[in-house]
Amino acid sequence: MACFVVVPTRRISQRHSCQWVLQRRRNRQLFNYVVRKPSTCASLELIKICGITCKEDASMVCKAIEERKHRVPYDSIRFLLGVIFCPQSKRNVDEKVARQIVETVEYFGNAQVVGVFVHQDASNIIHICQQTGISIAQLHGDVPRQSLSMLPHWIESIPVLSVYSDGSLDSDLEQIQLGSWILFDSPGGGTGKTFAWSNFKPPPQFRWILAGGIRIDNIQSALNKLRPPGVDVSSGVCQSDGIRKSAQLVSTFLDLCSTTVV
Repeated sequence: MACFVVVPTRRISQRHSCQWVLQRRRNRQLFNYVVRKPSTCASLELIKICGITCKEDASMVCKAIEERKHRVPYDSIRFLLGVIFCPQSKRNVDEKVARQIVETVEYFGNAQVVGVFVHQDASNIIHICQQTGISIAQLHGDVPRQSLSMLPHWIESIPVLSVYSDGSLDSDLEQIQLGSWILFDSPGGGTGKTFAWSNFKPPPQFRWILAGGIRIDNIQSALNKLRPPGVDVSSGVCQSDGIRKSAQLVSTFLDLCSTTVV
């Protein structure tokens, strides 16, 4: 029998503010909820689908997660949906759309929304998070990373470091606090380009997320070669327009992530 999920039509803007979302998270640490069962997927702990541009795509991704969430290894994997705040990106969203995406994801309750900030200072990051209900910030560029110490405790941060095509880092890891999650991406971010995985040496002291040109035809190779704790896909699961997400590609990607790595 088919099962239909109805997303509430009440708009988040009808509430007094986004504090209803933020208050639920103030005492909740990112990726540090309860002790989770070990995953059979090469210790894969996190899957991020980035570049969500509308509530319809958010709903589609959350439904795909829901179909799998109660099966091994998905029951031990945390899911993130990324929304981009960068006018230069074709997958950029405004605050209104971001609020709709947050509300949709909160309804399903099986993922979290990450705000992707490029060259924005702490005040802008805080403002957008307050207006949208987002409490996780992915920080691209020197200015956002320098804002780490100025962000309030309720905003969890994921600093981004670029990796050159030869697999070498372009930044010093000393500025990143131990215990933080960090994301490694090709320069510029959102380019759909990979770097030399065979030359890349992930730092053992960090929990890290692999990004940059991840697709359904290379995700298993990435898992085998690098065994990353987290993976991030964006253009690799888009439709031909490079903006809207493909339900088929999202489902295929999630299924490939569940394959046990040998």
